[in-house]
Amino acid sequence: MVSHVMAEAGGSVFANMPLIFAIGVALGFTNNDGVSALAAVVAYGIMVKTLSVVAPLVLHLPAAEIEAKHLADTGVLGGIIAGSIAAYMFNRFYRIKLPEYLGFFAGKRFVPIISGLTAIFTGVVLSFIWPPIGTAIQGFSQWAAYQNPVVAFGIYGVVERALVPFGLNHIWNVPFQMQIGEFTNAAGQVFHGDIPRYMAGDPTAGKLSGGFLFKMYGLPAAAIAIWHSAKPENRAKVGGIMISAALTSFLTGITEPIEFLFMFVAPILFVIHAILRA
Repeated sequence: MVSHVMAEAGGSVFANMPLIFAIGVALGFTNNDGVSALAAVVAYGIMVKTLSVVAPLVLHLPAAEIEAKHLADTGVLGGIIAGSIAAYMFNRFYRIKLPEYLGFFAGKRFVPIISGLTAIFTGVVLSFIWPPIGTAIQGFSQWAAYQNPVVAFGIYGVVERALVPFGLNHIWNVPFQMQIGEFTNAAGQVFHGDIPRYMAGDPTAGKLSGGFLFKMYGLPAAAIAIWHSAKPENRAKVGGIMISAALTSFLTGITEPIEFLFMFVAPILFVIHAILRA
């Protein structure tokens, strides 16, 4: 019973990941204003429902077939779009003034309204452009997850580390962690992405698990090596920095404190590190 509760509790997070992305994007670009989060929820719900209604009319296919083929499933990208809409509308209209008889809807109250209206338009546009995009993403995800995962995740590993100096590695992570592959559990819930599929019990998922090896053991070991290689007069000072960075990498998976130590002074070493990480 305990394991079932834990599985369902964790699964609920991944099942609602698009909505969580929508809220997170909106909050991130509006200084954590709660109104933008509400607008993101409204925008995401309206956009998804509009897409599901209009797509069958555009594609001339039954709604059941579209749902079975996931042609209208935008996944976390849909959440990012909805969150972006909410963030833009908040920053554009949170101080708007309306005529006195509409004064109740002025200011921040206007943001969820305009976000919802924009989401309707966005849903209609997506009904035309998303099916081919979704099909292409699905084709790539099938290739990466099932046909040639060694090559796909090897490329992922090299590029992911190469983007660390620019802070763009988190963008590159999204399609692999949250989009690649597809798994339907016994309850009929559909999960996309290597992490959600793994948590849902997909035996073919877990390709990203190798990344924990270098975060928990490889880089902490490198930090200890740097500590012991320091000059004797600097060893105590370097040791404090290295132990802290090693614990951060081991406990949280945040590797930048260690990587930035040698990234610029020994770039060739960082290239080797990126290849070995892959």
